[in-house]
Amino acid sequence: MNGPEAAIIDCEEEGQGFIFTNGEAASSVLEGFTIKNDLNFRGGGVYCEDTSPTILNCIFTDNTARGEAIFWPERENRYRTHALGGAIYCLNSAIRIDGCAFTRNEAFGNSLSVFLGAGLGDAVYCENPSPVITNCTINKRNWAIGEMLGNQTASFRAEPAKGAGLCFVSCSVSLSNCTIANNITIGGGGSSERLGFAGDGQGGGIYLEKSTADIRGTTMNNNDAIAGLITGGLSLSPKAITQARGFGGGICSHESDWTLVNCTISGNSVEGRAGGRRGAGIYHSTGMVDVINCTIAENDVAEFGGGIEVGMGTVYLLNTLLSNNDAENLSGETIISEGYNLSSDDSVLLDGSKDLVNTDPLLGPLQDNGGPTWTHVLLPGSPALDAGTTVGAPATDQRGSPRPFGRGIDIGHLNSSPTFG
Repeated sequence: MNGPEAAIIDCEEEGQGFIFTNGEAASSVLEGFTIKNDLNFRGGGVYCEDTSPTILNCIFTDNTARGEAIFWPERENRYRTHALGGAIYCLNSAIRIDGCAFTRNEAFGNSLSVFLGAGLGDAVYCENPSPVITNCTINKRNWAIGEMLGNQTASFRAEPAKGAGLCFVSCSVSLSNCTIANNITIGGGGSSERLGFAGDGQGGGIYLEKSTADIRGTTMNNNDAIAGLITGGLSLSPKAITQARGFGGGICSHESDWTLVNCTISGNSVEGRAGGRRGAGIYHSTGMVDVINCTIAENDVAEFGGGIEVGMGTVYLLNTLLSNNDAENLSGETIISEGYNLSSDDSVLLDGSKDLVNTDPLLGPLQDNGGPTWTHVLLPGSPALDAGTTVGAPATDQRGSPRPFGRGIDIGHLNSSPTFG
């Protein structure tokens, strides 16, 4: 047997598998290993700082970044309560990750007195400058969990958890041909007599903050962003228990500008207090997003924006299909149609050229329809067939099939072709 299944590095919870801190360039390659059972507060499997290594065809499984309730005088942030990067942690590193699989990794915050810990970026956490992630699978219950433990003596807000799959802060991100599925972000909670609020869950699949991103050919499905809960304590009020919110089951972004092209956002969900379940597919607070030839379908348990919820930012839609998101496909301040979109409801006025509203797209289930990621195929007779525009559309669809084929381009992430049907 060859490959990462045969070359296993088991750290037995005694530290990190690999550390890159000596200015390594892209020519420094980590390839073909399984890295498992690593434990650290930053980068359970791999730690990178001021480097640019390449990681190819590796498996990361059962690695943990766990916050520590200890004083840390060497750094400005003197409490190591935050857990960052269950599998990989990158700071100021132009890392390239290709062909890797991430399963059952965990970022678990901790607490020290009133200093509360967050879990961020269970599979990968990156802070500055420009990660490139391609052909990766981030699947099977990666967790990002905020934490609040013990009986605190003052009222504070527990920390949010962010990005169970991927967490990017102040980055320029390139992400393509990946599957991000079945990951869970849970805000901090705990047991306390006088704790004020539990923490929010933000970004079950991806979390973006003060970043730019180009996301292409990627499927995000069955990810959850779940608010933390407070249990125990006789003096807790109902408000304290239910205050936390869930944002962005698939993607949550703040102060970020990004592009989503040829992507599938399907079956993601959010959970939180009444009025606090927002953007089961995508939650975008501030910044600008372009959504081009994407399919956003069957995301649920959101009171606002089952497909997309927009805060104070702006979202532009082109050739995009929105179908059967609960409670509504679109919600928010500024959603601008650039035309040729299809929505199964009329939750937001789409008034661009050739937009279709209150229209059943006749969409097949999420499954393997060919190509590197799972997709929803258009069924025969779908009104989305040949109903898009080539202007501004990518030359291929999510499977890599050429556009256009036949009479025109299809709305959504796929185009009918002789290769894939």
